[in-house]
Amino acid sequence: MQKGRTLEEMSSLVHQLTLKIGDRKARLAPIIKELRPLRQQNQELQVNIKNSQKNYSQPGLKTSVMINFTRRSKEKNILAYNLNYKEPKR
Repeated sequence: MQKGRTLEEMSSLVHQLTLKIGDRKARLAPIIKELRPLRQQNQELQVNIKNSQKNYSQPGLKTSVMINFTRRSKEKNILAYNLNYKEPKR
């Protein structure tokens, strides 16, 4: 008798859970439907952002190389000046 009642209680609990899950799915369905195009837009924007970052990073790299080149040229000129004019000639 106890076994039958426990089985009925479990069956009732499973039925209640199934109804709750169905209700939640029904409430979420329109939200998910609205979310799908937004996800697509997000993916397209992410691709655009990556492409833009590539385009902007290239000039930045060139600028960095030029700054280093200019800095080294100045250092070379300072060393040449020091060697030629500041140090006593023998």
